[in-house]
Amino acid sequence: MIWTCVGLLVLDIHFVYANTLKGRVIGYEKLESTYYKKMAQPENHGYIWRAPSLTVRRPFRILSGPSSMMCIAVFSDSSPQPLVSPVPIILKGGRATPSTVVIRSGTPLLFQNRDLIAHGLIKSGGREILPALPPDHEQVWISPDQHGIFDLYDECTPSVRIYLHVVKSPSLYTTYPDAKGAFALELPEGNYIVHAFFEHVEPITPFSVVIPKNRNVDLPNPLHVEEGGM
Repeated sequence: MIWTCVGLLVLDIHFVYANTLKGRVIGYEKLESTYYKKMAQPENHGYIWRAPSLTVRRPFRILSGPSSMMCIAVFSDSSPQPLVSPVPIILKGGRATPSTVVIRSGTPLLFQNRDLIAHGLIKSGGREILPALPPDHEQVWISPDQHGIFDLYDECTPSVRIYLHVVKSPSLYTTYPDAKGAFALELPEGNYIVHAFFEHVEPITPFSVVIPKNRNVDLPNPLHVEEGGM
């Protein structure tokens, strides 16, 4: 397995397709970070990030959407895509955005430190993959050549966590829902399997969809999050 960190500029190239898949996720309030939940236990003397304030009126006690914590990933068996665009991950405010990332083997990640302190990332098991990155610095890291789920975190700021899913699909397209659960993804025509990932689980049952040529597809029913995931 190869873990590579390189300091270079990767051109951000996007492909534009005439077809757009649109959908909506509901029930995402059931999703709760396992780390935040653990740190909220009194014996851990930690912080409770997702607790609504009692001083805020009930209609406004709305938790943030799944925009950086749940990834919509569309798989295809079509011709493999070239790996040309790095996936940006922002380290800021004691967290990583996005925190759930789905990629193919060899995809570059662009870590951007927007905090006032340095952040370094290690893989579960203690292996360093990103040396301490100073504030306002960026670093490109090449993902492993092994498939699976990898937990990346900052040992000094453990709330900075990334759940990296490296999948086998030859073609992969990803997006994130907005604060209201809506998402859209440009795709070439073809047959696809739609997945959703949240940390270590798939909170939505995968399903197939066909994208015809020069047509947008609006999913007729919202995607329901299953509590506890799959």
